[in-house]
Amino acid sequence: MAGNASGNIEYLLSIPASAEDSLATVRHYSNLKVSKDEGLIWVKDFTAYQLNTVEVKSLPFKQVYVVRDNMLFAEGNNLPSQKVPVLMWTPIIRAIQITLPVTNSNFFGLKGTVINRLITSERERPSVALTCSFNELAKYAENGYESRLDKLEWVILDNGNVLIKGIPLLPIPGSTYWLEHNFLIPTGYEFEFDSLNQITDRKINPSAEYWIMWHTDNSFSRIEKAKFRQLSLSSVRGSAKGFLKTKS
Repeated sequence: MAGNASGNIEYLLSIPASAEDSLATVRHYSNLKVSKDEGLIWVKDFTAYQLNTVEVKSLPFKQVYVVRDNMLFAEGNNLPSQKVPVLMWTPIIRAIQITLPVTNSNFFGLKGTVINRLITSERERPSVALTCSFNELAKYAENGYESRLDKLEWVILDNGNVLIKGIPLLPIPGSTYWLEHNFLIPTGYEFEFDSLNQITDRKINPSAEYWIMWHTDNSFSRIEKAKFRQLSLSSVRGSAKGFLKTKS
């Protein structure tokens, strides 16, 4: 078999077919190739660097082999385990498909299903966006400090709430979000497979013209960046007339 980017050492990795979904975490290593054989999934062309990344080390039930003289040696073992299997290989980008998430019909979107789900996070990050009712924003704009407004931008959502983005956020009731790439992620959550975030962003937001606001049910909303405007008392008052008409 041919060598790879790690020099004269060639590696093969196997995992049970039941753990196939976990390979999504290494899909961004586009040099890798994948094959399936008798309940196992084989992956080849790892570099030594890739084998030592967190994504690879965290793959469940994996077995790493070194290839020598057409035999497989389990990593750290001097006795061969088996011959190198004869397999048909497919680039991992084609072999491991990413399924797109479901959009929230109250906003804008595409449709699909999600495999990279939100989970609770122990990390602490600053919140940079807030959704709240229009009335809560209007109340603060009329009675709060106007100097707090001009550092922020905002947009009215199709469900009647507003999305405010910037730092520091206003001290009003609502739901807050962290920012990662073009994703607004609910505060206290993160994606199970962080390494897929940029891939998912490119698939659902190829032109990067939207903020992707995620919801805890793993659906998302696309919010057009161009629709945001600077937050000010006058902009809230001007929007209040049209807002009240749509509610009447």
